[in-house]
Amino acid sequence: MPPTLFDNAAWAEAKPKLSVLIPFKGDDACDLLRALDEENAAAEIVILDDGSRDPCLTSRVQATMAAMRLPVRL
Repeated sequence: MPPTLFDNAAWAEAKPKLSVLIPFKGDDACDLLRALDEENAAAEIVILDDGSRDPCLTSRVQATMAAMRLPVRL
């Protein structure tokens, strides 16, 4: 599966003071993403799937990202 880059709508306008990298492999990071979004920090989040190769998991993560206020990149 080739690498995929997915940015949510907030990414283009972001001016973060902090960048957070969250690597995951086969773990569902959606709960963590939602919790971080609730904090509404001046941060951007980069989430990295380091080899799970699970298209269903990728779709769930992208759907969660799309609903977030914080800028997020996969």
